[in-house]
Amino acid sequence: MTIRYDGQVAIVTGAGNGLGRSHALQLAARGAKVVVNDLGGTVDGSGGGSSASQAVVAEIEAAGGEAMAHGANVANFEDVQDMVAKTMELFRFHSYFLIAFPVLPAGPPIYFYCHKEAFRWGYFYRHPRFLQ
Repeated sequence: MTIRYDGQVAIVTGAGNGLGRSHALQLAARGAKVVVNDLGGTVDGSGGGSSASQAVVAEIEAAGGEAMAHGANVANFEDVQDMVAKTMELFRFHSYFLIAFPVLPAGPPIYFYCHKEAFRWGYFYRHPRFLQ
């Protein structure tokens, strides 16, 4: 039996490369609508750009899936609020879950920011599930 995620949205942070990318592609292959979040910075947190997340979205769409890219800095609560709000605008009536792959070493409470905002929306629009 194959596990399917049809009708659900996955917010995958750090999805431009590595494990986050792998998870985003697999979730999309199993029917999830995927928010590909990646700041595009280096391991030390410097720099930024959307090319990695846009490339993953292009792969998902080429395979027939639905995805959007968002370059939120998940260490910034306002950026997280914007990411979740745009997710709800695009995929409004779907349940969703969050998969967080932070790259930054021992920084701000990344999980807390993502969970706080996703839970706030999930409380009103079907409860989210959190995977880390």
